[in-house]
Amino acid sequence: MKTRVITLVLQLALLYFGNGKVAAQAVYDAAPPAESVKLIFIHHSSGENWLSDDNGGLGIALRDNNYFVSDTNYGWGPNSIGDRTDIGNWWEWFQGPDRDTYLNSLYTESSQHSSYSRMNSDPGGQNQIIMFKSCFPNSNLTGNSTDPPTTGSNPLRGESSSSEYMTVANAKGIYNDLLEYFATRQDKLFIAITAPPLSANDTDTADAANARAFNDWLVNDWLDSYPYNNVAVFDFYNVLTSNGGNTNTNDLGSATGNHHRWRNNAVEHIQTVDSNVSAYPSGPDDSHATAAGNQKATAEFVDLLNYYYDRWMGNTTTCNSYDFRYTYGNGDYYTGTVYASPGYGYSTSYTQSLTDENNQTGTYTITGVTTGQDVSKAGQVYVTSYYDSESGNTYTPVSNGSAVGSSYLGSEHDYIIQTGIADFYFGGGYYEADTGAYSRYNFYYWYSDGSGDCYAGYVYAPTGWFTADSKIYYQPLPMGGAALGGCYYITSATAGYTSAYDKQSYITTYYDYHNSAWTACGVNKDGSTTAGSSYLADRSQAAETGYAVYGSQAKSFDTSSSAALTYSASMPAYSQAVWEAYWSQAADLLEEGT
Repeated sequence: MKTRVITLVLQLALLYFGNGKVAAQAVYDAAPPAESVKLIFIHHSSGENWLSDDNGGLGIALRDNNYFVSDTNYGWGPNSIGDRTDIGNWWEWFQGPDRDTYLNSLYTESSQHSSYSRMNSDPGGQNQIIMFKSCFPNSNLTGNSTDPPTTGSNPLRGESSSSEYMTVANAKGIYNDLLEYFATRQDKLFIAITAPPLSANDTDTADAANARAFNDWLVNDWLDSYPYNNVAVFDFYNVLTSNGGNTNTNDLGSATGNHHRWRNNAVEHIQTVDSNVSAYPSGPDDSHATAAGNQKATAEFVDLLNYYYDRWMGNTTTCNSYDFRYTYGNGDYYTGTVYASPGYGYSTSYTQSLTDENNQTGTYTITGVTTGQDVSKAGQVYVTSYYDSESGNTYTPVSNGSAVGSSYLGSEHDYIIQTGIADFYFGGGYYEADTGAYSRYNFYYWYSDGSGDCYAGYVYAPTGWFTADSKIYYQPLPMGGAALGGCYYITSATAGYTSAYDKQSYITTYYDYHNSAWTACGVNKDGSTTAGSSYLADRSQAAETGYAVYGSQAKSFDTSSSAALTYSASMPAYSQAVWEAYWSQAADLLEEGT
């Protein structure tokens, strides 16, 4: 019998240097994350069983350890890339010509594509942890167990597990290819799940030994020269090659057997059972693991995942703030600050490109670093400005000064101008604020009946519809239906509003010439006063109405009686169009915007 015990102890250690000085090594643990972390799992049927509540229970376990889990399955994604999860296909996902398309969709995916329990609330932002697993046919590997990785052009790229190029050397070469991309995305934690073993009836001794050798290489050698902590391996294969006596009894917790787990405050990868085939086949010719095997894998994996996450995050007592800018494909951008440990992966050379909601490429860049920040802020994102390229205006976000994200870049979301308006919503490296093609126009309306009265207010209309410092004559008949018309005077215009405001008008004050006084129109339609408010025109009546308060009197006013409109023959068509769209008695025109 062959026995292999590989234990990585990560207790607090003292490292002695030649000068006799000592330094403390960081301690990482298997405690769950303090805040919710988004995770996505790329899998097929074996992974579906593993996640399932009534089989492996991985979904529940991840939920209970503060992970928000999404997944991909058959048919998922652009070009149905979810169909292709064999070892050769990982090159397509992470290095191929459509990589960015696939990964932009993967990083922003938040749906379920198989059945399992998960957290009720999506914490927002992108997926931080990427788990990827091939299915058991990938344990049929030819070649020699000691073959070195293929370098250069690899014929297994894009190929399925049935390919003639499915060899140990080519499989190693594929995984080495992946590290080139992983090194550029230290803001993501990539967890490679080894392919599960085949049943004894579905493989032969040589191929099974090759699978064992390949997976040992992944655990023990693959990452030897990789300098970062954002890639890790879970040996699903090894865990499923020993049981507790039969296929429906596992050896979870046993000191012996084949395991990959967190034990005695250390990572333990151990093989004391000489087996290279599944100990949990669902049948003689069915390599899907039984629930007992999947439950063993769940219990051993989750603590390891917590450790890998803690190690990746740095578990540090120091924190930096990183100034960033996200630039959309159309030239809009927003700026802010994200807090992270020094080992998280942010630096002034960091960039991340995403596809925004307009299907254009946007990019995060880090523009500055400040060390020695409050470690409790790690993960928080603050946004300080939003620049709109169409208007040339810079806006201060509504939540300026408060964290608008808690899971690093990609989790931030806020509004410009006003909360709750969909067009003003932005963030996540995806949603772009639309400052709108509408403006607010302040106006006076002067009655031409000789009374000298007027009122002031504002109306929302498409930008350019009115011109500031202009007059519009012969508009609605004045109060009482006198023959003379009135005059609107547009005093100013403010751009940056959306279509949600279209056709809304407000009256703010009324000037009573007889009393030589401006009176507030802070009253309700029934004449009752509400100081400080303004009355929104009743669009079903297609008229501006209000009440002017003077002393104890409340006097109603509007722009005209119910008489038909009268236009001057010399009135420009432009002015007539303005009137018909915004102040006409023609309710069918006005009601379009209500």
